[in-house]
Amino acid sequence: MGGPIDGKPRRSAYHRMLTMIEFHKIQKRIAVLLLPVAILVLVGALSPGRPAAAEQDAEQLRSTPNSATFYRDVLPILQERCQVCHRASGIAPLRFETYEQTRPYAASIAAAARDRSMPPWFADPHIGHFSNDPSLFAGQIAALAAWADAGAPAGDPHDAPAPAPWAAIRLAMLSAI
Repeated sequence: MGGPIDGKPRRSAYHRMLTMIEFHKIQKRIAVLLLPVAILVLVGALSPGRPAAAEQDAEQLRSTPNSATFYRDVLPILQERCQVCHRASGIAPLRFETYEQTRPYAASIAAAARDRSMPPWFADPHIGHFSNDPSLFAGQIAALAAWADAGAPAGDPHDAPAPAPWAAIRLAMLSAI
């Protein structure tokens, strides 16, 4: 007993219903999986984006690349982009809070910045701009590379920015003990 057109057996209404139910389950799974992606795309499209790279480069590199120093050029980058993880009680195994802690890793820091493996960021840059993107700007990468290439000079400690907020909180907690 074949079907009306192709000669294949007709499927019962029950089997057709099961097929429809499975199809809808698959559609729901796909929708659930794609919802976070859609939200990320919308957030990326609606975020104000990062400042123009040229503006960031000019702001970050206040000196020529050959005269980059830790306190003036590198420490602000570390505070803004790295110390979220690379600090006491941070999740990274190394601390980059002081010159003494950071200097031995100058070449590694520059290499990780050049190949953009640090700071880690796994969002696709072609999807949009994200307000929480920790990626380094070209000027920041150039400053880290110039500092490492120059032998990682310390510079003047008076050029250092104010400690990052978590450093002040930690100091307050230690003084209370």
